[in-house]
Amino acid sequence: SDAFTITEEVRYYIVGGQVITGSIYKQKGEGIHIAVDSSHSSLEFVKNILVSNGPIDDVFVMDVGKVGDEWFIIELNNANSSGLYECNTDAIVNALVNFH
Repeated sequence: SDAFTITEEVRYYIVGGQVITGSIYKQKGEGIHIAVDSSHSSLEFVKNILVSNGPIDDVFVMDVGKVGDEWFIIELNNANSSGLYECNTDAIVNALVNFH
């Protein structure tokens, strides 16, 4: 398959099927950590994936990447061993405490 360039990579923490917080961790190949807000273009993509497919676990992270104008899933990981970058740690803790 052909190589392609990922221009941006974002990690989202998901608890109970809800997106809790996210952080850009790479732009144009450079490591950069920036918290994302509700206006970030990847958020709608992630929410649509969750609605269409449901969550894969109670708590997990979804890393997404942008190629051209499209977002895609890079990987899904266990939240216990995933880096936080600039994710809102208070929001993660609150979501975990209030889950179930």
